[in-house]
Amino acid sequence: MANDGGSNPLVRGPPPSPRLWHTAVSFQDQRTLFVFGGFNQGSVYQDMWILNTDTWVWKKWTPGVNAPVPSARAGHIAVGFANKMFVFGGQEEVRLLNDLWEFDLNTNQWKQLNPTGDIPAPRVGAKGAVFSEAR
Repeated sequence: MANDGGSNPLVRGPPPSPRLWHTAVSFQDQRTLFVFGGFNQGSVYQDMWILNTDTWVWKKWTPGVNAPVPSARAGHIAVGFANKMFVFGGQEEVRLLNDLWEFDLNTNQWKQLNPTGDIPAPRVGAKGAVFSEAR
C-alpha cells in the first residue's frame, strides 16, 4: 500500500519493540528505513528492523550464521551514505564505545571498520551528519 501523502499508511508486520536511544536511517533510493539498537527497561538492543516504505511492512533483519554484527548499543550515531549505513560509538550496558561499523545494503552484511589516525574518544548521545560537496 503506497502512501498518497494525504493519509497515514497502514503499517503491517510486527514492529520493533518500544525503545529509546536507537537510530533510524532512511534510504530514499531504496525506499527503506533502518532502525538499529536502542534501550528499554534495562535491556540494550542489538537488533535491526527494516521498514519498506513502498509496502509499509516491517521486517526484522537476521544475520547469517557467524556473521559479524555490532554489539548491543544505545546512544550511538548512525548515518547513511551511498547504500551503506555507518554506526559509531554508543553505549553497551555500562561501557562507552568508539567502534565503527558499516552495513552494506547491497550485501546485507555488517563489517567492522578499523580507521587509522585520530579516532574520536568513546561517546554516547553524539550526533552525525553526511555532507556532499557540489562540484
